[in-house]
Amino acid sequence: MESVYTDKGPHSTNRRYPGFSFYKSAGVEVRNVTLHDSGGMALIAENCRNVVCSQYRVEVPPQSGRMVSASADATHFVGCSGKIVLRACRFESMLDDATNIHGVYMTVVDRLSGNRFGASFGHFQQEGFDFAEQGDSLVFIDRADLGVLGCGRVEEVNHVNENYYIIRTGFDLSTIPDSVHIAVGNRAADADVEISECTVRYNRARSFLLSTPGDVCVENSDLSSMMAGIRICGDANYWFESGRTRNVVIRNNRFGTMATGGCSPQAVLQIDPVISHNARSGGTPYHGCIRFEGNLVESFDNQLIYALSVDSLVISRNRFVDSRRFEPRFAGLSVIDAQHCRSVTVRDNDFSGWKENSTISLVDCSEHCLEGEEMPRMVENPNPYFYEN
Repeated sequence: MESVYTDKGPHSTNRRYPGFSFYKSAGVEVRNVTLHDSGGMALIAENCRNVVCSQYRVEVPPQSGRMVSASADATHFVGCSGKIVLRACRFESMLDDATNIHGVYMTVVDRLSGNRFGASFGHFQQEGFDFAEQGDSLVFIDRADLGVLGCGRVEEVNHVNENYYIIRTGFDLSTIPDSVHIAVGNRAADADVEISECTVRYNRARSFLLSTPGDVCVENSDLSSMMAGIRICGDANYWFESGRTRNVVIRNNRFGTMATGGCSPQAVLQIDPVISHNARSGGTPYHGCIRFEGNLVESFDNQLIYALSVDSLVISRNRFVDSRRFEPRFAGLSVIDAQHCRSVTVRDNDFSGWKENSTISLVDCSEHCLEGEEMPRMVENPNPYFYEN
């Protein structure tokens, strides 16, 4: 057996050299471009509006013998607005995701007065990000359950240094008990997303990470990543990437062999806002409506969909096929696992090519509708491997 070792350098310094970097730009288009090598993100856009990538390819040169194209994400969008479009793109051989679209949560570290506070970035890779300007609308959340505490417009902002802001808003923080740990996000990061006819393969991590309150549509794409296919998260405790989604449609895609890597189970569709176990019940779901429709899923592991804290989850007209390419890594899990969702609909899916005796696990989902032939039986079998997410 032959092995190939690659090293992208120390964790704190290995993303310094992106291929393309866009900052506070509008109307950006990257068309018919191929990038073979990047010492960081192949493309990163911060606080931009309306970005289109059409026939943009991140890949190693053919017959080069090389293993890695970009040492981080093929595309990465932070705090963007307007519309982000990925059309007919191909992303291969990255050491991270095909795209990550999100905002930023800062943590409130000093309550200086009722409506004036000091905030810092939760993750060192966000330091220096231009978080807010006067007039922006901020949302304050409880870091424990990601619940909304209130909103306020920025009246004054002082960039003290790369990791500390002093901000004055119209929201009175004195109404929130001192025991509540607060994070704050900028509502300007509200991009709509259209992804179509894209291919993702041979990359270490996920295909698409989608955390934006705008309308999102992923369609007619072919995805085969080592970890999750589409991840929809939101977290104020580790990566501090904001993005309470409102309307996500994932349709007519092919999901190939996935979840061959990662220390915990990786689902084809993984909705996992970072909410601790003791804060998951009773609150308003973090994510809005997520529809997974008309997709072909050909995979080997047991769990294909994991969903936590979704208001309305619809899984319909999909075909699930056991590829038998590898032995299941987490054989005891249910094919669909929904927890603390308000409404779950599983309707008219084709499980005829899926594993025998599979199950669908629902925990604390107040409304559910399971309809169709050869429907797996419903049980309570929550994924035991996820702790915070």
